[in-house]
Amino acid sequence: MDFQEIWGKPSEIQPASPDRAQLAEMLGKESHGLLAKLRQQLRAKMYMGIGSLGMMVALGFVAKDSNIMMLIVGLMLAMGAVLMAGVYRNYRRLPDHVDMGQEMLPLLRTYDRIVRKALRFEERVGAIFIIPAPALGALLGLSVESGKSLGELLSKPGIIILLLVLMAIVGPLGIWLTIWMNRVAFGKYLDKLKRNIEDLENL
Repeated sequence: MDFQEIWGKPSEIQPASPDRAQLAEMLGKESHGLLAKLRQQLRAKMYMGIGSLGMMVALGFVAKDSNIMMLIVGLMLAMGAVLMAGVYRNYRRLPDHVDMGQEMLPLLRTYDRIVRKALRFEERVGAIFIIPAPALGALLGLSVESGKSLGELLSKPGIIILLLVLMAIVGPLGIWLTIWMNRVAFGKYLDKLKRNIEDLENL
């Protein structure tokens, strides 16, 4: 009997598989970057919202009619405040320090739950605000261009029809765009995070 028969063929020797602890550590290190990216994306969303709000306030002061200015500025401030407060509240609930020595599975579940909740809040509450937003923007633009007052603009049936059409068409498109942008910004990270959670659960 030769050594091949005693020890087996070299091709039959299988490399040792990493144990559960090693796999959990590998998934934890990979997930660490995902958590940092999700936190960064959510923070960027708040900054973009604040920036957009500031632009609308600045444009509101260009309006020729003080009634339109107060309407636009007041409504946009209220919309932005509600949306940003909701997103910020969820952002603050994210653990601000991720220690690789801590239990990863509960941490990943927490991040997954909070980030998804923040996005759902923005999409659902934002949908209510997005519907009238095109009409408000149109009133602001018409006021700046024509110099007419709010009463003069709304006294024309054509203007009212235009505003209704904008709310009926542009509003739903804005809702779809919000969902699509959230998917682009967060989708791949949330999908990967979900797979890592499932892998850790199955160890």
